[in-house]
Amino acid sequence: MTYTYIHIHTYINTYMAQTHKTVPWWSSEHTLMRKSLNALRRRYQRTRVCEELRCQRRALYQEAKAKYAAKIKMKTFNHGRSTATCPRTQTPETKFTG
Repeated sequence: MTYTYIHIHTYINTYMAQTHKTVPWWSSEHTLMRKSLNALRRRYQRTRVCEELRCQRRALYQEAKAKYAAKIKMKTFNHGRSTATCPRTQTPETKFTG
């Protein structure tokens, strides 16, 4: 009984915990931007009383969201370009044509 429990526990800790997939271009700067963006969104959404303050916070949130989206889009685009232009060492064409 304890062997089965230990086996299941080990399986859960090793395989089930790895649910997040990472991307190679993600950096700590992206994490900080995401956290600050979430903070701006919470601040904007929790402002209910003063409509003028809500509009100001909404504008700040939307500006930060646009910058964040543009940064991610540029990183993914540049990453795709850099991997597409990497020379291959052994392709079928170059293997025989020398």
